[in-house]
Amino acid sequence: MSFLSILGCGAALPARRLGARAVAGPDEDVLTLAAEAAAGALEGSTADVLFLATTTSPFAERSSATWLARILGHGGRSFDVGGSLRAGTRALALAGELVAAGSARSALVVAADTRTPPPGADHEAGFGDGAVALRIGPPDPAALATLDRPQVIDDATAGFFRHAKDPYVRRGDPRLAQLQGGGAALAALRKALEGAGPVARLIAAAPDARSCIELAKSAGLDPRRALVDAVSPKAGHTGAGHALLLLAGALEALAPGEKAALVSWGDGADGWLVERGGAKATGCVARAIGRQIQLDYARYLALRGIAPRDGAEPEPWGSAALVERDLGALLRLEGRRCARCGAVATLRLPTCTTCREPTERVPHRLSRTGKVFAVTREHFYPSEEPPTTMAVVDLDGGGRLTLQQADAAGDRPLAIGDAVELVLRRLHCSGDLSGYFWKCRTIHG
Repeated sequence: MSFLSILGCGAALPARRLGARAVAGPDEDVLTLAAEAAAGALEGSTADVLFLATTTSPFAERSSATWLARILGHGGRSFDVGGSLRAGTRALALAGELVAAGSARSALVVAADTRTPPPGADHEAGFGDGAVALRIGPPDPAALATLDRPQVIDDATAGFFRHAKDPYVRRGDPRLAQLQGGGAALAALRKALEGAGPVARLIAAAPDARSCIELAKSAGLDPRRALVDAVSPKAGHTGAGHALLLLAGALEALAPGEKAALVSWGDGADGWLVERGGAKATGCVARAIGRQIQLDYARYLALRGIAPRDGAEPEPWGSAALVERDLGALLRLEGRRCARCGAVATLRLPTCTTCREPTERVPHRLSRTGKVFAVTREHFYPSEEPPTTMAVVDLDGGGRLTLQQADAAGDRPLAIGDAVELVLRRLHCSGDLSGYFWKCRTIHG
């Protein structure tokens, strides 16, 4: 009997890419990427419990999972998992155990990272930023996939690591880490496949391509045919979520009924047996990769805060009290709907702007898509990537918002009539308090 099923998946990669590495923009972090991926996995559904796995939380002492839950409007339990590149698969195992025990009917597992290696380090080119979300439930062959035989091999050998006050991810002895990590990965793989019959495909979240090839060979597989990886050549190793992002990409390539082995590498290894289900793949990974544009190294250093930025820093402002007061509008995209005529508004007004009556205004969840009604380019507003494109967007289903354009450096300026989608971004920072709001970007394809 299978351990759990994948009911939905979502992925998020930054629009910028340095070589074969996805790079988060100045207004992106773990929470913005996680929120985008989670929205794709839920697609109107709910989950009883939420897990957020990351090694680069925006907070050293504060729950990022709780923040993500508030952004999504999730009212159930939420948990943070971190400290290891296996955090994503560990969160998946924990969520699966809750579902198997009957403590939750479904769970949302989100993994995201924005890791920074030292400039010029050998492993710099291999890192990438990204997020993935999987909604899981009880075993169901009609789902996207079923996962079984979870195996855990723990090992404290230092591969990649980062001290508490170190901004950069360091690397220990690469050969020692490869030998011991490869041994743990092979042991987890063999345990997961024991008695499962022949499996010809391998999804390996190892720290480098050579380790993946050696793992496949050690398992008696042909690396050229067995390895399934649509992510690493385009985005790099995306940290705690890499194994689950590879899995989401593999579901777009595997045929229904086809089996594969999933191995997550880092401080030991996790192994799983994966069987593709009958549900249609969402294509979330392919879409995320397709939005990327190339970035030069100097610009990357500026975006990462390693080198000075060309644009002006926005004035710091904001308060925790303001966020609490306007939480629904700022994070959950809540508007108001007139109980009499059904008109939707985004502002708190004493009367309806359509029927002009002071009728009851009930909460209404705003759409994340719409069309540009008006647009302007602001050259004087302090911006890290000037000019700032501002758009008035008529949302599908009602409501109107004025929003900045997201990923403007890699996209054409918005025009009236463009179809756009809303994405969460870090809008400003007041001291150590980050403020989040929505921006809009062009829908391609």
